[in-house]
Amino acid sequence: MVHYLSREGPFDSVRIDMNDKWERRYWARIFGVSESELREASMTVGSQVDDLRKHFSPVRGSQAISSLVQ
Repeated sequence: MVHYLSREGPFDSVRIDMNDKWERRYWARIFGVSESELREASMTVGSQVDDLRKHFSPVRGSQAISSLVQ
């Protein structure tokens, strides 16, 4: 598990691995939501980053989110 300590970004920038605690925390922080909100949204729109970005954009501001994940 030492490889997790040095992670700077997700392994996959297209799809979120909802089973990976590190990725859930990372993307929840990026989208400005809780892990629970991220899980609920992924059950609605799926785990694709673009779909989740669109889902959270109206609420959180699309420009800020776009600049963080590109």
